[in-house]
Amino acid sequence: TLDGCNVHDCNATYGGAVAASFDSDLTVRNSVLENNTATSNSGAIDCYTRCTLAVENTTIRNNHGLSS
Repeated sequence: TLDGCNVHDCNATYGGAVAASFDSDLTVRNSVLENNTATSNSGAIDCYTRCTLAVENTTIRNNHGLSS
């Protein structure tokens, strides 16, 4: 769980701000995910392989995934 977090100007391979996978539960609330970049897949949040995602009261803006 991310609660009350500001994640900005980060770079990663998967999910520029946060990545979760393999039967995980991810909750992002009361947070800001901004100006993040991933070289593969999602620029902000990458939730894959049976991952459950909940986003509440969160701003997600200007994130970029660079894969084709």
